[in-house]
Amino acid sequence: AVVSTQSGHYGRGVLPESYEPRLFHIQKQWNNRKITCTQIGLKKANYTDNDVFILDLGDHIFQINGDSCSHDEKFKAAQEVSRIKGARGKARNETVEGCPFDDPRIGPHFKDGEKKEKPAASEFGGNKLFVISDNDGSLDMDPVEEVSKDSLNSDNVYVLDSENAVYVWIGSGASIDERKNGMSYACNYLAKTEYPWKPITVIAQGKENAAFNGAW
Repeated sequence: AVVSTQSGHYGRGVLPESYEPRLFHIQKQWNNRKITCTQIGLKKANYTDNDVFILDLGDHIFQINGDSCSHDEKFKAAQEVSRIKGARGKARNETVEGCPFDDPRIGPHFKDGEKKEKPAASEFGGNKLFVISDNDGSLDMDPVEEVSKDSLNSDNVYVLDSENAVYVWIGSGASIDERKNGMSYACNYLAKTEYPWKPITVIAQGKENAAFNGAW
């Protein structure tokens, strides 16, 4: 496979050791010419040379261009990769031409299995805020009624679902379990939404960036 590389360093990044790999399918819908971006399972059967795919590993993002994909699909995928990097803060991206399964950095993330795609996403419905806390003895993620920075408590971890990104805010006094599981809770939450491709960024209390502050 032919590979081109571009690195980005824009402040604080995700925690790769706690990031769950995600695969996105960039496809032109020939009935209405619309190009969709849909999260799909990491299965070899989901790959096709006709389209473009994005493998998001947290600190490393691969754009995989199928041999027969269109220019429009490549352009849309590049936009999505740029958007993920911009919201995350720090990530490296590469473009891979052709089937990637022989690449030792990519192939092991794919499993054998039948194709099962998720439905296309619909419009975002507004900011949501969740708290991840073990204050009552069990670790849970619960919705917060008031979606405001004033609701953030340094003893907990919070997940902010904003229009362009999801943020995992780590309070300075959060417990070890809360810190360790914040990303997993955010990924599991996103997988059940209609916009599972949305980038996730970890923000430590006191290290809030402009993107996070502007998301409220």
